[in-house]
Amino acid sequence: MKHIHIKNLIFVCSLLICLNSYGQNSNEAPLAENAPTDKPYSFNGTDQLEEYDALIAPYVEKAQKTLKKAKKKYLKGLKDGQAFFLTTRIYDNLGNYEQIFVRVSSWKKENVSGTIANQLNAVRGFSFGQTITFPESDILDWLITNPDGSEEGNFVGKYLDTLR
Repeated sequence: MKHIHIKNLIFVCSLLICLNSYGQNSNEAPLAENAPTDKPYSFNGTDQLEEYDALIAPYVEKAQKTLKKAKKKYLKGLKDGQAFFLTTRIYDNLGNYEQIFVRVSSWKKENVSGTIANQLNAVRGFSFGQTITFPESDILDWLITNPDGSEEGNFVGKYLDTLR
């Protein structure tokens, strides 16, 4: 009788491992050498942030309309060499803010966790590679990088690149 229970236990544990890894994504692919580089913007004060938000609003809206499909693609599992990032903002205790890329490590229900994927210029108390968690409602944009350097998404980023 004990032998059967051990076999059942091994089966259940194996099943749990399989179920737990389903839909998970390591998301650790390196960026292609020819991938576009981040070009940060700096703003002073609330007025400039309001102007900026108005400027990027149509692109944030486009990103949010396509976010459900991008989330599904991430949860299903990316293709080899792809990496998935979200754009959000972080704020420090002094009221400074910065728009950042986050390399997603977990997306459960409406909460996202990941690591800050760009160097920071304005905020204090955060650093490159730091793990953060934020609600899905704080997402401004999404980005999938491909091994050939091309991108999917990045609506806000592509628009900002045209302003230079």
